[in-house]
Amino acid sequence: MNTAVRSLALAIVALFLGSLASGMMGELTNPPSRP
Repeated sequence: MNTAVRSLALAIVALFLGSLASGMMGELTNPPSRP
């Protein structure tokens, strides 16, 4: 497997996991106000 392809895949996975974790943390710390 190419090194560039592997590093690119790892970067995409890291960004996806980071955004997912930050979104979950935002939901936990700031729950949407529902009437």
